Amino acid sequence: MDLLLGAVPFPYEDLREFIRDAERENELQLVMGAEEELEIGVVTEVMAKKPLPPVVLFDRIPGKPPGFRVVSNLFNTEKRTARVLGLDDSLTGIRMVRAWKEKLEQRPVVKPVEVSDGPVMENVLKEDEVDVSRFPAPRWSKYDGGRFIGTGCSVITKHPDEGWVNVGTYRVMVVGRDEVSINIAGGKHGDLIRKLYWERGMNCPIAISLGQEPTFFVMGGYQLTGWGESVFDAAGGIRRKPVKYIVSELTGLPIPATSEVVLEGELIPTWVKSVYDGPFGEWPGYVTPAKKCPVVKVKRIYYRDNPIIQGNPPLKPPLPEALAINVVSSAALWREVEQHVPEVKGVWCANEGGTGGVAGFWVVVSIKQRYPGHAKQAGLAAAACRAGAYAGRFVIVVDDDIDPSNLQEVVWAVATRCDPEKDIDIIRGCWDSPVDPLLDPKKAEEGDITNTRAIINACRPYHRLASFPPVATADKELVEKVLKKFPQLSGDKRMELPAHR
Repeated sequence: MDLLLGAVPFPYEDLREFIRDAERENELQLVMGAEEELEIGVVTEVMAKKPLPPVVLFDRIPGKPPGFRVVSNLFNTEKRTARVLGLDDSLTGIRMVRAWKEKLEQRPVVKPVEVSDGPVMENVLKEDEVDVSRFPAPRWSKYDGGRFIGTGCSVITKHPDEGWVNVGTYRVMVVGRDEVSINIAGGKHGDLIRKLYWERGMNCPIAISLGQEPTFFVMGGYQLTGWGESVFDAAGGIRRKPVKYIVSELTGLPIPATSEVVLEGELIPTWVKSVYDGPFGEWPGYVTPAKKCPVVKVKRIYYRDNPIIQGNPPLKPPLPEALAINVVSSAALWREVEQHVPEVKGVWCANEGGTGGVAGFWVVVSIKQRYPGHAKQAGLAAAACRAGAYAGRFVIVVDDDIDPSNLQEVVWAVATRCDPEKDIDIIRGCWDSPVDPLLDPKKAEEGDITNTRAIINACRPYHRLASFPPVATADKELVEKVLKKFPQLSGDKRMELPAHR
């Protein structure tokens, strides 16, 4: 099957259609012969730093069966991110966040459709045939303590009582022929569900998709659904087309019919068996130490002919790979904050602060001030709501004349409108991530995974709005009037001056 021909409009049916679309748009780099040991990771990092980073497809990987591939750098550009989200691909910055937020608010629920068969069932390994090592699992960085087959994966679990299905993204390391470790941070939905099984003395049924339709991956990986909400329903609503799934005869879990590879089995309680997972380079841009994580006993492997493992290794911020993350996280946070705070004009989770399926360490909220304390209320709401509560550091609140996605404007607002003595509040005991480089190792060993947040009010003082010095710049209306008079100044080409005689 030739994956590099043709063009497919949104919605994508699977990962392969996304790759074909990238090839059609001249956004695909094919790399032959790169080793699992570091070379795939190095090429991924180098390509991610290009001005227009391509999707990178690795083929003919030494030591792996012919046609077993890895793809990385999927969402490195605003155009590709927009296409995955079903948006106008000319949108950028806060305009893209606003469009995505509106789409989330308007999306219908499109129920998934059960099918009896699908591409993922082209090959099935059972019992003694199970061998995870058949598939490429890169050692992405020289610091990695193992081979990580799951960085761009969709992990499927089901609530044992309520029956709803959760989908999340958690890193997965190869342990042995039929075992992988999985690193799920405390408080995540996947963590809460597995504990429900463990508390009853049961293993937790689990399915790990290692390559899937991009919209399904985004909806499951970036905290876009709440407790009890179905990612299958939400992804179908965004795609305007139902997700097809197959009910596993082994666990009863729904398996996306167009997934590339699915590992299925049971997640064993940590007190029964655990292994050291890592070290691993995580989304803040630092290497995190190895930690004890539970093991998945893999009992079935389903995979397509010529399977493709999706790689989304965290890279040092700022990284284009986080474009999809920061757009969807910004919109999710915006939606939550405005449920409690009026006149929110924009939210931006900056790539520069690291975003790993979370809002990240640097969040900017733009508001139109309406009353005393409005700015502080917005900052506290952003730090406390579900979309912003995990692993934050700084929340900066700015006036509505500041574009939150323009860090030059944000820095200027902080420098000229924030009085450090009065306008910075420190909140303690907040929900943190184990990969936070500032987390005290002794605290972490004791289970104290908390940190502090700074709420920075970079708005003009509310009581001085009328008297605060005006900004020394031309009004938007005047700029438009002048450019209308001199239309040649509006384009990219400069006006040609007559030569001196």
